[in-house]
Amino acid sequence: MYQLKNVFFFLLYLIFNPRLVLLAILGIHVPAYLQYVWLKGFKVETFIDVGAYTGQVSKAIRHMYPHATIYAFEPVVHN
Repeated sequence: MYQLKNVFFFLLYLIFNPRLVLLAILGIHVPAYLQYVWLKGFKVETFIDVGAYTGQVSKAIRHMYPHATIYAFEPVVHN
């Protein structure tokens, strides 16, 4: 039930923020984008993503900072 409420809230959030739908279409992981959108107010040139897994956060950061240097590390070999 808890998971269903989260999905419902997220869908409502997407409906009221249509620009986020475009991000999803572009392949940006929207929850990661929303988690780090506050960074847009800073002039950052380099990001280090430790535990990058499949790069969802790095992709969201790339969208916010297209000219930044991103170093992504994933220590687990099978990921």
